[in-house]
Amino acid sequence: MTEIDKRSELNLCAKAAVKYGYKEQDLNVGLELFAIDEFFDESQSPDLSEFHTGKANDGGIDGILYNLEELNKVIVIQTKYKQGKVDASTAAEARDFFSRISEWADPQLRSRLNSKTQ
Repeated sequence: MTEIDKRSELNLCAKAAVKYGYKEQDLNVGLELFAIDEFFDESQSPDLSEFHTGKANDGGIDGILYNLEELNKVIVIQTKYKQGKVDASTAAEARDFFSRISEWADPQLRSRLNSKTQ
């Protein structure tokens, strides 16, 4: 994807939110869906909502893309949307994603996550 300015990026997030039944103002969800759409493999289902896991108790995972027939590649997506200025705490929250791999790998801990993430 080519470089785009912030306004264009926000417009893409708003369009993704609306496409999947959310409000145009739901930019955080729009960003999650936009990211899933960017990694989407054309051989998969055109309804990307099945790959969207970003909800309460998602384990920090906003989307999981995979091909059920092959299962040779899994893409785990995490986004961070913050209205206003990004600061050190925002970066720390985004980096925290990588510390959760053991939680996802442990069946007992994973059972606490929402059903789509599991």
